[in-house]
Amino acid sequence: HVQPTVVRRGYFPRGGGQVDVRVEPVLGKHLAPISLTDRGQVSDLYIRSFHAGKVPRHVADDMARVAKKSLRKICPDVFPEVEVVTESNVEGNASGILLVAKTTTGCLLGGSALGSPKKKSHATAKEAVSELEAALNDGGCVDEWLQDQLIFFMALAHGTSTILTGSLTLHTQTAIWVAEQMSGATFDVTKVDPSVAAAAAASSSNSSKSGRGYRNIAATPDTCANCCPERCMLERMCTVPPCSRTDSTNSTYRLRTWIVALRKRPSVTNK
Repeated sequence: HVQPTVVRRGYFPRGGGQVDVRVEPVLGKHLAPISLTDRGQVSDLYIRSFHAGKVPRHVADDMARVAKKSLRKICPDVFPEVEVVTESNVEGNASGILLVAKTTTGCLLGGSALGSPKKKSHATAKEAVSELEAALNDGGCVDEWLQDQLIFFMALAHGTSTILTGSLTLHTQTAIWVAEQMSGATFDVTKVDPSVAAAAAASSSNSSKSGRGYRNIAATPDTCANCCPERCMLERMCTVPPCSRTDSTNSTYRLRTWIVALRKRPSVTNK
């Protein structure tokens, strides 16, 4: 469980923001696997337009108005929920807008943009709308900003993890490589046509195998030695004993995309 608290927002170039994060470790348990293969249809749209410091409120109002009008053209059957915020307790001056599309299956895709003294408010709004529209057109269950963040959770989770993405970013490709080196998991990336993505997700031939099954046991050196012979590179992390896994030498995750395909990389065994 992760509980973030925004104490103070800070904006470029001055900075000075502060976020406090409370994390409760998952002791003695496995991380649940990720399964995101059905994008569904857009059911809700959210607009959060903000201004801070010396930036006047009408800037945020204009961004929200333009974004709302543009989103109505993209999703005419969905009426956006709008929030215009005057940020308090901030460092610096700023404006910006965040757009979120929620689907019938619970997927969240976003688009955002920051204002600038050299940029009109309507241009900022259209920039965010273009980013969200691109994410929706890409066909994935996650946008480009989220896909790489899920890779390490997939590598550490116990069981089957599968996500349907859009265009595979360089950040995601890098995250896959790093996760493979650190955990020994092998990611299988398959190109899927958008028209058959739903059918492919349900097909057994496209299902991923069980994961590496790392768990946080808050182990001392003695208990770690008794628990398993293999130590993960991450502090306070251990693998499940190999005897309890039926596929300890052939763990595979499938990351589906209809844009880019990667060859399956070999597993890495720490000696």
